[in-house]
This record gives sequence, structure tokens and C-alpha cells, in this order.
Amino acid sequence: MGKSFGWNFTTIEYDYLMGLSCRVWIASKKDWEIGRYLFTAEPYGDGFSMSPQQTKSHHFIALNNGRITAVPGNNVLWNESSFTTPGEKPNWLRTQSQVWHGEDATWDDVVGEETA
Repeated sequence: MGKSFGWNFTTIEYDYLMGLSCRVWIASKKDWEIGRYLFTAEPYGDGFSMSPQQTKSHHFIALNNGRITAVPGNNVLWNESSFTTPGEKPNWLRTQSQVWHGEDATWDDVVGEETA
């Protein structure tokens, strides 16, 4: 059984991704499919979307086989020739596990005047 992300979603069209070709991991088929970005559904206001380890954007992709799928960002490899190179999913990527707040004293250690 999958996780429930609640009832609250907002939709976003990322201009940069509009029409961009991508490869999508289809877990049920254990295979990659080719498609094009349509829009993103972003959950909010529930326990999963509030937790950095659990939150996921759902990218809606029109697959070349005529179907439409909604997959989390970690299952999409974008084809952007000026930014990416063809290949497999990087194995060094990790999910965000730390919650950052602008009011935290340690925030200044991350972004100071010399790095902003």
C-alpha cells in the first residue's frame, strides 16, 4: 500500500521544464519510459509534505506510449542538453533529512554575506 499525501495539492507549471524530454522510472515495470513534462502537483498541509524525508512533488509526464504518469522527482531523469548528460540515475543522490529555518542561529554559518 502506498503513502497517502492527504487531500491538499496545488498545481504548478515549471516554465523551465515545459515540454522538456525526460526518462521516467516506472517501478511496476522496472523499466524507463520516455516522455515530456506537463505539470507538477505539489502536496501541502499533511504529515508527509511537512517532512523533508517524505515530501515529494508529483510530476505529470506524457509518455511516448500514449499514457500519462505521475511520478516523484527522484524517478525522473531530465534531458536538457545544456545542463545534463545522458546516463543512468546517479547513485550518490540522497534525500534531504534536515529541516532548515531562517531563524536558526546556524543559518548564518550556511549563508553568510560572503557567500550570498
